[in-house]
Amino acid sequence: MRQGLLYALLVMICWGSAPIFAKLGLSKLPPLTALVFRNTFIAIMFLSAIVINGSVKTLVASDMRSVIFILIEASLAGLVGQYFYYKAIKVWEASRVVPIVGAFPLVTFL
Repeated sequence: MRQGLLYALLVMICWGSAPIFAKLGLSKLPPLTALVFRNTFIAIMFLSAIVINGSVKTLVASDMRSVIFILIEASLAGLVGQYFYYKAIKVWEASRVVPIVGAFPLVTFL
């Protein structure tokens, strides 16, 4: 339980501070370009981590049904959702966008 709480608090700090940097970065970048930079960086970091910790074989041995679900989630959250999030932050105050976006658990609950 304590470990879960610690992780949740770390997520809160990361996700709470990220919109500040998104707003700054989007001041001179279109959302789609920003997403390319963001996701390329993330892919490089994760691939490096997999190589460093020796988990490359887990990519090949992954359950295909699980991979499909993750790809659907990535499309909704990381591609389409993130794009509209960047569009919203670009044209509106982050302090207004974040609370609306933060209501996403209501969709999960429904």
